[in-house]
This record gives sequence, C-alpha cells and structure tokens, in this order.
Amino acid sequence: MTQPRKMICPSTEALCMDGRCKIGHCLIAIRDRIEKSEAAANPTPAPAPAPSAPAPPPVPSASATGGDASTVLISATLSAPWKGLAGATLVVGVCGAAGVAYALVVAWRATRQTGYQLVLEDWVWHLFLPMIAYTALFVGAAGLSHDQPWALFLIAAIALLLLFIGIHNAWDTVTYVVALRIEESQPPKPPTRPGPA
Repeated sequence: MTQPRKMICPSTEALCMDGRCKIGHCLIAIRDRIEKSEAAANPTPAPAPAPSAPAPPPVPSASATGGDASTVLISATLSAPWKGLAGATLVVGVCGAAGVAYALVVAWRATRQTGYQLVLEDWVWHLFLPMIAYTALFVGAAGLSHDQPWALFLIAAIALLLLFIGIHNAWDTVTYVVALRIEESQPPKPPTRPGPA
C-alpha cells in the first residue's frame, strides 16, 4: 500500500475559506521548508535574528482592504429584497463615493512615501484601476437612480473588477511579505574588497 502524499500546506482548509489565505499559508510553509533544509545543510548555528514587526506592503492599497468588502457589499445590497431602488441606489452611491475618497487618500500617501519607488504595475493596480472602478460605481448608482437599463450591468462589471483587483493586490502583498522575510533571514554578505588597480 502506498503512503499518501504529504501536503506542503496541511490544514489550510481549516485556516481560511478563500484562496488568498491558502496561497499565503503555502508560501510561508514553503519558506519554512527552505529554511529547515538550509539549516540542515549548514550545521553552523546562525545568530538569532532580532525580532521585527511584519513589513508593510509596498503600496497602501485601495482594493486590498476595500475591494473585496465593496464587492460583497454591492452583491448583498443588490440581492436584498428592496421595495424600490432608492435604498440600493443610496448604498451603491455611497460605496462609490467612499471608494473614490479612499483611493485619493491612497494616492496621496503613495506619492509621499520614501521607502519604496512605485512602478507602473503599482500605479495601475493600486491607484488607477480602483479610482476608475469606484468612479464608475458612482456613475452606475446615478444611472440606477434614473432607471437606466445599463446601470445594473455597469455595477455588476465593476463588482467583478473590484474582486479581481483585490485578488491581485492581496497576492502582490503576500508575495512581497514572504520575499522580504526570506531576504531578511539570509545572513549578510561580507563586503568585497576591490582588487589592485
């Protein structure tokens, strides 16, 4: 009888219900396995690293914290048995306006940080796409208040866009934190001396 394969990430099903947590736990488990195999290959004890706080993600994200919540709020709002559209319109409009305001705060903070230089991917996924999505959500709420048939299609498309942005940015944050912790766990390299000229 063959032995069952040992999973790299045991019990992640019990830890999280969505894929992002599973991926994060898997990456951390892989990192731990790499560290254990390196420790077994190098028997000299390494000095204990100084305790440090978890590193922040490179960009404060409008969607990593709000995109998934906005998607759930939009879905719940439009699935509720409203007697009319006024209540749903108000909730979706406030969600869009709050998202625009938060995206502006994120843009302001991101341009003033000094520890990380934003690259094009950061601008697109953490700033431009959330701003466009929340602005379109507000426009969709305005169309919904005027009984426009396109408004529900726009709101549905924006909910999907916010979900995809949230998944991308959560993955980006998890890989950044794991890579940073692996980098911090490596021993410092000795400085090299320049050769004779």
